[in-house]
Amino acid sequence: MADMNDMCLPLYPSDLEATKVLLNESIARIEAIKVHVLDSNLSEHGKQKIFNDLDSLRCVFLEAIAQYPLNDGRIQSQTVVARYGASPMILEGIIGHSEKMKNLLNVISKVAPSRLTVLFEGETGTGKELLARIVHLNSGRKKFIAINCGAFPPGIIESELFGHVKGSFTNAHMDRKGKFEEADGGTIFLDEIGDMDLAAQVKLLRVLEQGELQRVGSDQTHTIDVRVITATNRVLDDQVAEGKFREDLLYRINVCPLTVPPLRERRDEIEILLEFFIQEQQARVKQGVPRLSAELKKFFLHDYDFPGNIRELKNIAQYILVTSGTREMTVKDLPERYQRAFARVMEKAERIENSGSTFDAFDVVVPTTGGVAVARHEAERQYLVGLLAKYRGAVAKVCTETGLSRARVYQLMKKFSLHPSEFRHAGK
Repeated sequence: MADMNDMCLPLYPSDLEATKVLLNESIARIEAIKVHVLDSNLSEHGKQKIFNDLDSLRCVFLEAIAQYPLNDGRIQSQTVVARYGASPMILEGIIGHSEKMKNLLNVISKVAPSRLTVLFEGETGTGKELLARIVHLNSGRKKFIAINCGAFPPGIIESELFGHVKGSFTNAHMDRKGKFEEADGGTIFLDEIGDMDLAAQVKLLRVLEQGELQRVGSDQTHTIDVRVITATNRVLDDQVAEGKFREDLLYRINVCPLTVPPLRERRDEIEILLEFFIQEQQARVKQGVPRLSAELKKFFLHDYDFPGNIRELKNIAQYILVTSGTREMTVKDLPERYQRAFARVMEKAERIENSGSTFDAFDVVVPTTGGVAVARHEAERQYLVGLLAKYRGAVAKVCTETGLSRARVYQLMKKFSLHPSEFRHAGK
């Protein structure tokens, strides 16, 4: 950003013209203005399009501080109204300015007002539910209901989603609406859709295709108007191949597939996010802001892959704040798992230094023609092939050696058209 100003602006439903204060500012050369808004229902202001007058702003960041928790200084939420395309879009809780996130948000701004079924694909902890909420906030629909499909055993999720009638099973003592009926006129978010059992998948397909459902134990049809957003950290094509996911359902939910980039592919956001999470926690626990050693900062910003993504970064920010006080935090102050990861980074760097080549450190042969991109692609592929052969397709062991998450290893295998079964008999 070229410049940044801070303002404090009260917003009330009876005085929606207050935002025009911004237009009196000299903002011709300013790409963004940070605005502290004292209001408990900022999202509603966005829906009423009171920010549409801010045509001269590229984007407006609004930090919503709800009136009722002001006494203890806590920030309830963070809302951003950003201009993506023709109209402003409410971004609640999202902090991100990498090109990948900008591109993702640009697509979201286009599909949010529609009725398209959206599928968010990405590793655990990348913020898929948060993005689903952003789609909903910008859709004009009513309530938002989220449910984790992996939290229910087979059979139970049918009742949870579609409801049941009295006597349909043990302990069904009364008729009960399911989440889909509760979400009528709104949005339902089905997280970890890959964990849904096949029986529930059949009913979900009917909802998506016909807009109607039957409660468990009933033959009465209920018509509903619900937008469905799904998310998964699995490779659903593999689930289909293994007979765990219906192919026709995959086609139905895959109308608008959006990939949420992992944190390691958004490294320019790590420092901003880390500082935000530390300050957020500091406001709650009333402690001083910790200092990070140069070595620790480099490890987080450049070397560590954060397999738990944003969720993991938030957790480590909490740990740093609680355990460090105001002293300087070093790698040795981190939990053991981070110290082991740091040791692997140092070992890898030493191998590279001794070999004189990044590629030699991984015992791979790379092409000398085709440019850096081709060489990198082939080196990565050969490295993965070598590990899969070494462990005879045991993905868990590959994860242990590389420090990558299971989801990431499967993504790489998909990228290079590899499958663990190809390596089961390697070396025999």
